[in-house]
Amino acid sequence: MKVCMTAALLGAAMTTLAWDSAENAVWLEGTLKGNLTDALSVSLKEQVRYKEDDGYYFLHYTDFGVGWKFSKAWNLTGNYRYVTTRKRNGDWTPKPMLHANLTNTLPLGFLHLKSRFRLAHVDVRGADDQALLWPRITLGFSNGWKGLSPYGAWEPIYDMGENLIYRNRLEGGILYAPCKNWSLKFFLMQQRTRTDSTSDWTESYNMGAGATLKF
Repeated sequence: MKVCMTAALLGAAMTTLAWDSAENAVWLEGTLKGNLTDALSVSLKEQVRYKEDDGYYFLHYTDFGVGWKFSKAWNLTGNYRYVTTRKRNGDWTPKPMLHANLTNTLPLGFLHLKSRFRLAHVDVRGADDQALLWPRITLGFSNGWKGLSPYGAWEPIYDMGENLIYRNRLEGGILYAPCKNWSLKFFLMQQRTRTDSTSDWTESYNMGAGATLKF
């Protein structure tokens, strides 16, 4: 009886979640960060994305932000992100985005919990603009081993205009910080996407690497 119930549940899950391997992607990014004062900081981030199967280059963005650390654990940043995307054999389409981010770091013994609450506005050409709630929760180790520190993150994206979570991301990775001023990260992400509340979730996987330099 238990076997039958388990099989039924697995079958239901498979019918509501389709894996489209053609949507798998590789993300590569570089970030430059610096402190202007004890409270003010700036950041510049570049990211490119390629299809995993054939290396098709389909997305690029540049993100500039100014941050205000108003307490030991809290930080507020305002960012402008210029995103361009394209479909197969299509032209590049800009999707500029403004976003504000409130972040908090909570120490939990040998772990730390980092929470980010993002409010974003995306200017979509030829369609309605998007207003997004975009939180991210990351759990990692307070002190790594020889500069290595694994982490896990959850990132749902809620479209306020459509009144639904249209994208959900689960990410696992490892940070490598050989010195104070620069670090590397490598990650694997499960990404689920749907177009509306009645559509099925489509599953894809993103793998990526990033480098951060602090000054």
